[in-house]
Amino acid sequence: MANRDSGSITTVNLEARSIVGERKVGQQLSCLTAVPGSTRFLATDEQANELLLVDPERILTRVPVAESPVKVIVSPDGRQAVVASLWSRRLSFVTIDGKWLEVNKVIPLAFSPRELCFLEQDRIVVVADAFGGHLAVFSTTDTNLRVSQRIPGHNIGGLVAHPEEGLLAISHQRLRSVANISIGDIHWGNLLGNHLRFLNLKDVHVMSRSLMRDGWLDDLGGPSNGAGDPGAMAVTPSGHLVTCLSGAHAVEIISPNVADSVRGPVGRGPVAISVVPETNLVVAANRFSDSLTLLDVPAGKVVETISLSDDAPSPTRSQQGEALFHDATLSLDGWMSCHSCHTDGHSSGELADTLSDGHYTTPKRYSLASGCSRNRALGMERER
Repeated sequence: MANRDSGSITTVNLEARSIVGERKVGQQLSCLTAVPGSTRFLATDEQANELLLVDPERILTRVPVAESPVKVIVSPDGRQAVVASLWSRRLSFVTIDGKWLEVNKVIPLAFSPRELCFLEQDRIVVVADAFGGHLAVFSTTDTNLRVSQRIPGHNIGGLVAHPEEGLLAISHQRLRSVANISIGDIHWGNLLGNHLRFLNLKDVHVMSRSLMRDGWLDDLGGPSNGAGDPGAMAVTPSGHLVTCLSGAHAVEIISPNVADSVRGPVGRGPVAISVVPETNLVVAANRFSDSLTLLDVPAGKVVETISLSDDAPSPTRSQQGEALFHDATLSLDGWMSCHSCHTDGHSSGELADTLSDGHYTTPKRYSLASGCSRNRALGMERER
């Protein structure tokens, strides 16, 4: 697994439930993904603006990519990678040739990308907006944009194909400008909802008007049981869909056929999830408790929690503040965190009917949270 702040990669033996070793490979790692059919991994370094190819022993190569790379995915054949660069709004297509990497094309986008998903049967990659609800579909053969569309929602936290069900699953939130910031509207999920949206795979490559009509939206959580900040997802061999509830410190396990679900507690701030090969076990990486949680998905039970830093120093005030910023359990019923509206300190671009002007019926667009200590953010004067 990749460690963001230290720029290192930790190797864990899941059978022995122990840490094998840790080595520094970069400055600020934002993503790590395996190259299929090999023992190699690709990692994005958000601070150095590089893509690294590493194996268990060493760094094989590194190449510069567009500024602020936050996500990398690899095609099922292990020959192509796609990198999403957040603040530069770029998509980089990279060829993997043995232990060499070559950036073939860098494409500017109309939004800031984060989540990516390969759909092998259509030879396309789906790109999702990090803040709003934009989706774009690119061909993996000629790297051209096929189509784009906006879904009703924001904070797209996860994209995953569910081939057995013929679905593309999207985890996201939705802020409703017609609701009030009141106890009732928060409690019943009227103000901000946490959702799983399911789209038919056969329609995704064209993003037709029937895309939303033929898909559907499921709620995550409910009154007194919010599911703040749904994020990364994975599909197990048994057909279960597992979704990280990053703000609620839990995962939602959805049964095959998307019939029902059960929630399982994990560590603080699960931000990534991976299926253990050839099993129905998943590993959740918990950002703020610096741990891994191994879960038996069909049983819905925690098998083991592996600490990654028994001797780590106490968190700094900045780190404590970051953990609070992303903690949905501090809100009523656990529906939302600060991050839910001010994504990564930025803005979702949505409207909400706050009381900053002294009354309701005048929704305001959410402003940036970053820099509020040094200036008066528009529309938040009475909320500070």
